[in-house]
Amino acid sequence: MGIVRLDGPEAIPVAANLVALDGGAAIESAGGSTRHIGRVRLSPGGVDAPAVVYVFRAPRSYTRNDLVEIHTIGAPALLSWIVRLASAHGARPASPGEFTARACLNGAMSIADAETVAAVIRADSDQDFAAAQAARSGRTTREVRRIADELADLAALVEAQIDFADEPIEFISATELVTRVARLDEALVRLCGPPPAQERDSALPRILLAGPPNAGKSTLFNTLLGRERAITSPVAGTTRDVLAAKLVLATGEAVLVDAAGIDDADSGVAAQARDAALRERDRADMIVHVIDGSNPVIPATEPACDAAPELASDPASASPAGLRLVVLSKCDLLTDADERRRLEVLQASGFSDVVPVGALSGRGMPALKDRLADALIRLRRSSGAVSALLNARQTQAVATARSALGRATELVRSSATVADRSELLAFELRDALDALGTVTGAVTTDDLLGRVFAGFCIGK
Repeated sequence: MGIVRLDGPEAIPVAANLVALDGGAAIESAGGSTRHIGRVRLSPGGVDAPAVVYVFRAPRSYTRNDLVEIHTIGAPALLSWIVRLASAHGARPASPGEFTARACLNGAMSIADAETVAAVIRADSDQDFAAAQAARSGRTTREVRRIADELADLAALVEAQIDFADEPIEFISATELVTRVARLDEALVRLCGPPPAQERDSALPRILLAGPPNAGKSTLFNTLLGRERAITSPVAGTTRDVLAAKLVLATGEAVLVDAAGIDDADSGVAAQARDAALRERDRADMIVHVIDGSNPVIPATEPACDAAPELASDPASASPAGLRLVVLSKCDLLTDADERRRLEVLQASGFSDVVPVGALSGRGMPALKDRLADALIRLRRSSGAVSALLNARQTQAVATARSALGRATELVRSSATVADRSELLAFELRDALDALGTVTGAVTTDDLLGRVFAGFCIGK
């Protein structure tokens, strides 16, 4: 299926030159929000293509203009042909993001709403898409507008102090102003969410396979992914570099990470590989600690397990950043009795929740994937909603607003009354208000619009 969209005051007349509706109906007389069956006339000689035509009348359309969508066969050559015919009748190709830009300029959506459309377009994972869809609910815009409204009230009180500078009237005390500004600053902090602990190259949760060398991590990595991504060998220390790949689970997606085994190496390449694995451990949202089931000596503790609470059945019993699951690998090489003995040793060491697997045979893999999928729900529930509230541009705008509020607070604290610094205070409060206005669209510039819509595709 391919779609050619026409928008603007001449959209319907141009469409009338391109499409013949079944039954001889005229597209010019079609009502708004209606669907019609017809054919696209490609040449005077009778060459045409089947089409379903949707007509939207202003202002009840995406852009609030007259809008026509021609749905037809999705062959690129055919769609290009239709675009050329539309251009011959007075239309022109849209610029990237132009449809959404028109909707924004016509008041159908705010700048923040337009940015959520861009986030949907750019989403490269189900978590990104869900976050973008959640943002489309308008929560960001509503909250910023609420804060901006209260800030505007404060600015009005301070500006009234300027207008009545010669009168013994105090519209707002210094103490009340500081208190209210502090409350607004706290609301902006909540809107931004907690600062990330470090740079992340993906919004997806990271699941690290950790453990000693030759524990079966790389084989487990390949089996979970369903393809040969890591080199595997019975020789300990085969994995040197950190490997990361997207893991698709029943409840979403995550980044699965395979790193070198964690041992006591103190020099050379092995030590560097171990240090890289330890750094990945610090970045991980969840650690899957892999213990070699074929080793008759099961260690009670290992470096990868330090200070990581177990993944328990109670979702509230562990912090998401410390999720851990213990896996007993290579169980397809064990007898049932040997597997029970090893599980008993682990349980006696405090590991009450262990998943036995055999990655080569697939034994226990469905249970492991189910456990990872359950953990993914917990990770998303705890962190996804907050991180999706603001994008980078909006976060910077909020930071600018907070800086202005901070300067306003310092001005009040350095003077006896609001009247002493009223003009400077009004300037700082208006500066904060303008910064928030770039989030909601109350303040727009050509540069701002260009940055917002530059990342859109042609069709939006």
